[in-house]
Amino acid sequence: MDPKGQYLIGFCWLQVIGFEEMVDAFNSVEYCQRSGVLDLSQSLRQKIGNSKLIYIHDLGIVPEYRKQVSLVDLIHPAVKSVACRSGVTKLLFWSSPKTCIHHLAEIAEIPMIVANDDMQFFCGDICNEDLSVG
Repeated sequence: MDPKGQYLIGFCWLQVIGFEEMVDAFNSVEYCQRSGVLDLSQSLRQKIGNSKLIYIHDLGIVPEYRKQVSLVDLIHPAVKSVACRSGVTKLLFWSSPKTCIHHLAEIAEIPMIVANDDMQFFCGDICNEDLSVG
């Protein structure tokens, strides 16, 4: 919400899903289709297996607030809520190289597990105490 609590200025869409549901989610995004994500699916399965994970589908901040809202402040409360309610502690998301999300993954020390020229997949376990990556 904006400082006055009147307008939504950002969102973070998360979901607890398994591997097959994750592939379906990737297939629903045109960018993923063009970027060859299906070519990476076997490598992803080897890295994450069939266990449930918290997948960050999408997030966004209204342009005029982007320098005022940190990605950590946007993502952390949502991840904490979903992890506490579901008991799932593995977080997965993808990014294009050299984006804010890529940079956030580096700062949070979330390892890149699979990549091609256009997409990088990050996956890390969330610590239960403070829900930082461990």
